[in-house]
Amino acid sequence: LLLSYVLCYKPVIIIHGILDKAKDMEGLARFITESHPATNITLIALYEEIESFTPLWTQVYGMREKIRPIMEQAKDGVHIIGFSQGI
Repeated sequence: LLLSYVLCYKPVIIIHGILDKAKDMEGLARFITESHPATNITLIALYEEIESFTPLWTQVYGMREKIRPIMEQAKDGVHIIGFSQGI
């Protein structure tokens, strides 16, 4: 039982920063996969590049809808890595 707990990592959700896109986070995703091979990683591809100037509350609601299904599947929680919006 302890071994299965050690081998099961929480899913990781990565949200890009201002003027970036999800693809820019592939290096970080690769690093996590190399360190913890069984980890489920999701790169959120919303509000990329110039669309990152969309009002923050609009982005929050959009991200919530994208992230909700992942969190509902992860009974033990998730890790979220969010990059700066420049504020």
